[in-house]
Amino acid sequence: MKRAWEAVAAEKWAITEAYLQTIVAVAERQGDPEALAAKLGQDLEGTYRAEIRDGVATIGVKGPLFRYANVFTAISGASSYQMLARDFTAALENASVKAILLFVDSPGGMVNGCHELAAMIHAARGKKPIVAYVGGMGASAAYWIASAADEVVVDATAELGSIGAVLQIVDSRERDAKEGVRIHQIVSSQSPNKRPDPAQDQGQAQFQAEVDALAQVFVEAVAVHRGVNAGTVLEKFGGGAIFVGAAAVEAGLADRLGSFEEVLAGLAQGRVSGPTHHNGGRTMKSYADALAAGEIQPITAGELKEKHPELAQAIAGEAVAKAKAEGAQGERERIKGVYAAALPGHDDLVESMAWDGKTAPGEAALAINAAERQAMKAALKGREQDAGELEGIRDGSEAGKQQGGDDYTPGALAAQARETYGTGK
Repeated sequence: MKRAWEAVAAEKWAITEAYLQTIVAVAERQGDPEALAAKLGQDLEGTYRAEIRDGVATIGVKGPLFRYANVFTAISGASSYQMLARDFTAALENASVKAILLFVDSPGGMVNGCHELAAMIHAARGKKPIVAYVGGMGASAAYWIASAADEVVVDATAELGSIGAVLQIVDSRERDAKEGVRIHQIVSSQSPNKRPDPAQDQGQAQFQAEVDALAQVFVEAVAVHRGVNAGTVLEKFGGGAIFVGAAAVEAGLADRLGSFEEVLAGLAQGRVSGPTHHNGGRTMKSYADALAAGEIQPITAGELKEKHPELAQAIAGEAVAKAKAEGAQGERERIKGVYAAALPGHDDLVESMAWDGKTAPGEAALAINAAERQAMKAALKGREQDAGELEGIRDGSEAGKQQGGDDYTPGALAAQARETYGTGK
């Protein structure tokens, strides 16, 4: 079985050194969930749902970032690019959402999937206002995502930067040898570079070239997002260093200092950032003006499928699963409601409506009440007939006597008994 630390080592990361070491250290303990939770000091439960307040959708980009939801995201409060993309798309398509606020507090994460999400956010500029607020940390992959927004606002104590990529290779050969583990790999002769040895200069050079290529994609993406050239990012954005608050604004990584509530209130009031994305000079316009100018357009399902087919497929699959779950829950509630409306004596009717798959609880209640009224009417009519017959006997069936029929009065019946049995009385 593959060890957890081997899975960690196989990935390329855009994350702070301290947090990567935390993940590796805990992964070496075989990825035990309780151990990870204790080490990271975070709740075992994590959420990926956007919150909506005053027409502004807030999406949390928090904790280490992974491409898909996995053991780390489930137990450490981390986030996945897959879930973030789902929530971001839902916010774009929701007519009641007028702006999107990314609440960033993350040390970064996997390179795999980060570029796609950042490109998706950048492509959505102009559809709705998008602001990234960094409170705490927006490092590496988290900054990659934040930089894609229309505006980056930071807390005075927030940390931004760490632009670059890292590949950490765990060489376990000596440990494996002590444990008696021998691994044999047969590599095709046509592929001499398929298994480079990081302990050798040539192998290290191959890995270095790979990491450099990933970092270049990161640098160029930030340059596009911030409206500068790649040279400016390399020269002024720290070369992998981290800036705090005002220093991040001064260097060009962020646009201004602010608070979460202030940013949210501004978006709720319809203030939209202008097109300048670096070194200040930002203008503000109303949401109505931006809409009238054609700068804000909703993203369509067709555009999503064309530009982000994998995300569109993932979202569609989740939507189907959600619809099935909601349908099953709705059916259970319907059946429960039908049984709640039941009355004694109508079991067959209740069963037929409970399992026909269509009768609503309200309709069932009306049908059952109608059946109960019919039953009461029938019972009342039967009682009236019985009462009539009893009254006829008590009155001596006068109509029968007038027609020469038998006399069923109590006196006549007693006389017949005396005659039949000779009582003499």
